[in-house]
Amino acid sequence: ITEVMNPTPIDKKFEAFGWNVLVIDAHNYDEIKNAIKTAKETKGKPTVIVAKSIKGKGVSYMENNAAWHGNAPKEADYIIAINEIDAKIKELEAKVNG
Repeated sequence: ITEVMNPTPIDKKFEAFGWNVLVIDAHNYDEIKNAIKTAKETKGKPTVIVAKSIKGKGVSYMENNAAWHGNAPKEADYIIAINEIDAKIKELEAKVNG
């Protein structure tokens, strides 16, 4: 996002206004689940979850490429992306299902 706009340090900005700030890895399901649980349990002030992510994660030509921010792929690029994502889903399912 910093290649498109620079909101940093966003966590410090929320903290300055009294928010409870949870910074997590947006690609880590345990961190997401734990942050939501913590946010629900926090009383007396609002909570913001700052999820750090890799833009375009899982698609070789999009990953960490700011040129894709807000842009849609053409048909051929779309097919490549879907195939890469489908392969990753199958890989994860195999891990989960043994």
